[in-house]
Amino acid sequence: MKKNKFYLLFCLAMGSLLLSSCLKDDDDYVAPPAGVLTMVNGYIDAQSVMYYTQVGTIPPIKFREYASTQLFAGDRRVAVTGSASPATLADTTFSVKADSVYTSFLYGNKDKVKHAIVLNKKMSTNAAAEKPAGVRFLNLADVGGKVSLQFGDAEIVAPFKDRPVETQVTATANQTFIAQPNGTFTLKIKDEAGTVLATREGLKFESEKHYTIILIGKKDDATTPLYIGQVVEFAN
Repeated sequence: MKKNKFYLLFCLAMGSLLLSSCLKDDDDYVAPPAGVLTMVNGYIDAQSVMYYTQVGTIPPIKFREYASTQLFAGDRRVAVTGSASPATLADTTFSVKADSVYTSFLYGNKDKVKHAIVLNKKMSTNAAAEKPAGVRFLNLADVGGKVSLQFGDAEIVAPFKDRPVETQVTATANQTFIAQPNGTFTLKIKDEAGTVLATREGLKFESEKHYTIILIGKKDDATTPLYIGQVVEFAN
């Protein structure tokens, strides 16, 4: 997946706080507590979507892409529409905690739009051991059954096995990052019978970085086929 104005949005948000600090007459200014929200577009019935937050309107996020912004701590409303339509696709309010990181996933189709927000908490590791990558998997596709995520030819681990299409409840239950060896891998999505539905080669996983692997798209659809996305996450 592609980052859409990822660093620009984050740097602008951070820069505005630093600028405000510099403009104060004293050195006691403290930036307001804030968190970070990454927004992922897996919605198959719009070429791009618009997120509306307290910081304003986020530039269009294309299908298969994602962007990040900053939200001040407190109860914050997040709304989403299609870029070409004013109709609301999602509208929710959630509690943002200071220094916390979240990811919003928009998925589904025009008949059933789905939206989930999860917390990105750093993976706990043994300081004396080699530092792995942190990985989690979410099934956001229109696939009509359960799917599993496999790294290369390794055994499928339990948290990635037989996963139904996510709801907010299941996304929250699976928001924990799982330790994954570093390296470059071919990822495969398999159905309950073991048939490979999607493959993506050459995905790199780096030490101590955090990743969400998502399945999006629609099975047997030429316009929005099944796609394995990799979201590089902030975590805290």
